[in-house]
Amino acid sequence: MSTSVPPGPQPRRTSLDKIGTELRPILLAMAGGPVLLIVVVLLSFTESGGVTSFLIALVAGLALMSAAWLVPGARLSPLDPGQRADPIAAEQTLRTTAMLTMALAEAPVLIGLAIAFVTNGWLPALAGGIIATAGLLVFGPTRARLTAWKERLEEHGARTGL
Repeated sequence: MSTSVPPGPQPRRTSLDKIGTELRPILLAMAGGPVLLIVVVLLSFTESGGVTSFLIALVAGLALMSAAWLVPGARLSPLDPGQRADPIAAEQTLRTTAMLTMALAEAPVLIGLAIAFVTNGWLPALAGGIIATAGLLVFGPTRARLTAWKERLEEHGARTGL
């Protein structure tokens, strides 16, 4: 009996849509985490905490947002135009860049939470949570961002195969 699909393992196909579809649930879970942590902290602490602890959380959060903004520029160098298109390697590069960016964007809530427990106040966690949620939604791997990252890899005429 003849089939249209050859036997054996099929080549793995990838695209920007596939990468975005796989990263979207991770982004939504990571963006929802800070919101839940803020609710828990607001229910746990009655004191707001000091202005100093709030400012520390704010400065640390903004520093981490700056790092999240810089990660793609540091990680995504243009590919050599002479090399063969390797969509799997390009996918791995885009995926790890997205994960590093999301990890840095989520870190402010963890710092704010730690400061909240040390100072027994909810304000640092609130600051960290707001910064983290905003950072994840701003720097998360959207279709437009993945396209821009792919174009950066293909800047000198190389093709990624995505």
